[in-house]
Order: sequence, then C-alpha cells, then structure tokens
Amino acid sequence: TLDNNNNNNNNDGLDVFPKKLIFDYSDKIYNTIFFAETALGDEIAASDTVVLEFSNFGKTLIVSNQLSPDALVQMSIILAYYRLYGK
Repeated sequence: TLDNNNNNNNNDGLDVFPKKLIFDYSDKIYNTIFFAETALGDEIAASDTVVLEFSNFGKTLIVSNQLSPDALVQMSIILAYYRLYGK
C-alpha cells in the first residue's frame, strides 16, 4: 500500500503512477474541435461504403487449390482496377 509520503518502494524517487491530465483550452480550440468532429461525422454519414459478404467459397477452397488467400485478394484488387480503368 502507499502512504502520503510517496514511499512507494521506488528507490530512485520517480513517481511512476498514472496521473489525470487536465488540459486548459481556449474557447477557440474547443470550437475548432467541435466543428472538426461535426465535419467528420458528416463525411462518415455521406460515405457510400458497402460490405459484401461472399459465402460461395472461403479459405479452405483457396488453400486446397494451393493458393494464398492474400495473393488471391491482391489479384482480385488488380483485376478490379484493370476492369475499371483498363490499365
């Protein structure tokens, strides 16, 4: 246990216990953070990210055909890029 005299069994005198940090910001900084947070929320809400769950085959089929799952994903990305941009 610790007492109020900082006798914490630490012989080098360093206080290694966590302390709560209190930051004092100006109103301008608080407003800037608020507007940045709001802008980020708007961007997230406006994104058209869709997740496609493909369940026709998985890692077992890929590995049984002596392919690397990572290589298959990389080749899929390259093929998609080629089909989109023809390069």
